[in-house]
Amino acid sequence: MAWALEHPARYEASNLIPAPDDVEDESVSMAAIGVIADVLTAYRLEGDDAVDAIRAFRSALHGFVSYETAGAFAMSADIDRSFDRLVDGFVIALTRRADTKPRATRRSDEDVRQS
Repeated sequence: MAWALEHPARYEASNLIPAPDDVEDESVSMAAIGVIADVLTAYRLEGDDAVDAIRAFRSALHGFVSYETAGAFAMSADIDRSFDRLVDGFVIALTRRADTKPRATRRSDEDVRQS
């Protein structure tokens, strides 16, 4: 979050969809999404479930960062505490879901590419 505040233009650029013919940009984007996907394997997600979780995680982070960089969090509550609670809530939701599923294998690159 601090990086996005210090480099707002870079942060916005990191959220752009790579052009179909830009192999290098797509590779960098896929590597970033791959890191998220690798972390989520601990929650036994695969296929559409993994894609859903990647999208939800990216959306939650982007929404929070977008509001903060726009100065929309004017209430007195600590912003870092709110962010930690957002992440904690996401982890709790994934943990509950993982507790009800059998152990899964890693998602395919095609599944990640579609997120």
